[in-house]
Amino acid sequence: MADGATDKTGIKYPSGKSGGRELAEIATRVASSSTKVGYELAEEVTAAVRKFYTENNPDALEDPSKRAATTLVSARVIGENVVITQIGDTNVRITKTDGSTEVLTNDKLIDIENAAMRS
Repeated sequence: MADGATDKTGIKYPSGKSGGRELAEIATRVASSSTKVGYELAEEVTAAVRKFYTENNPDALEDPSKRAATTLVSARVIGENVVITQIGDTNVRITKTDGSTEVLTNDKLIDIENAAMRS
């Protein structure tokens, strides 16, 4: 699962899609065809995003304000284990065979501070 966030410039790419949509689709495509997990998967996604920018928006490689972003959650069964790779702030809820649930979060300090101000 990937969730893209468009850069503030609102650049549309040749496909007609926003940057956030492009990056979410790249992350999903890479993760679904890869056997990697964790940092290795993150590096593979990063390389694909870098290639996309090189071909479609080279300025984004030098200017962070021209970059879009995406989160990614990937679950892969390896042997008898489920390995979850979580990039960004997308939460994951796992429902176990006994019916109990577990929520995995990856909150940044800004998320925690914003939540405190809203309560």
